[in-house]
Amino acid sequence: MRLLYFALAAGLLATAYADTAVLRGEHLEAQIDPATGRLTQLSLPGGSGQILTSPGIEVRTAQQVQVRFITGSWLLPADPTLTDKPWRILRQSSRQLTVESSPSPLLGLRTSQTYEIDPKKPALHIRTTLTRTDKNPFPVQVWLIVPVPLPDFMLLETPPAWRDTRHAWTELSNPGVLNRAIVQEFSDAIRFSPPLNSPHPKIGTLGRWVAGVYRDRVVVLVTKPTHGSYPDASSVQAYAATNRAELETVSPNRHLKPSERLVSESTLWVFSRDPAVPAERLPQWIDARLKAYR
Repeated sequence: MRLLYFALAAGLLATAYADTAVLRGEHLEAQIDPATGRLTQLSLPGGSGQILTSPGIEVRTAQQVQVRFITGSWLLPADPTLTDKPWRILRQSSRQLTVESSPSPLLGLRTSQTYEIDPKKPALHIRTTLTRTDKNPFPVQVWLIVPVPLPDFMLLETPPAWRDTRHAWTELSNPGVLNRAIVQEFSDAIRFSPPLNSPHPKIGTLGRWVAGVYRDRVVVLVTKPTHGSYPDASSVQAYAATNRAELETVSPNRHLKPSERLVSESTLWVFSRDPAVPAERLPQWIDARLKAYR
């Protein structure tokens, strides 16, 4: 069993577009490299207050289901069609960009990536579409990885059905890495507080969102519940490495026939943090903010 993945923005391209596409809304500004489909930066208007760390948002397409968590390694190769050939722009406006790859002979897939800045809300909508271009027996799924500076702490929502159990979260770290100083269970979320230069801890829940909490802002990645589509059976994950962190989510795992599609949609929200709200009440505060913008 193999895991084949490609990073749709791996920085390995021989050819790149001369200009970065910039999407602007009232609250956020996004920079995208059209040749790779990678969102390279998200910031406040005018480019201040950068929210992401290099190299920007990454989308991985996983084929086959075995992940070697013990060694932490991924089995390659990636398809040169996706790493060496520029993507093409399908649609572009001041607030939206859609780019599409060439078909991948190795994976039998074509992928397209749409980024849309909301004109009035502090939100970036992200849609990835996988289209099967050739017969292939393996299922596919989309992994969305958002790299951010290491927050003060992270929050992972826990769904109501699991809040009163002893199994509200899963651990993907080596044994002994996590303890009560790093993981704290609130009534409706898990607080994840990895220290600087921690040994790469990672956890997951079955929630709808995962958030990075900073002194002045809260970055929230929201997705439709996937009912545990990660190999560890979670729906959202948080990871820390040295001075950065990753907010992650995943699509369902699907078998596709030629011309069939898998669409994965997530939204990245950036809220100004209310200093009057204590940490244990932030999950309710986040839910209230999300509800207010529906």
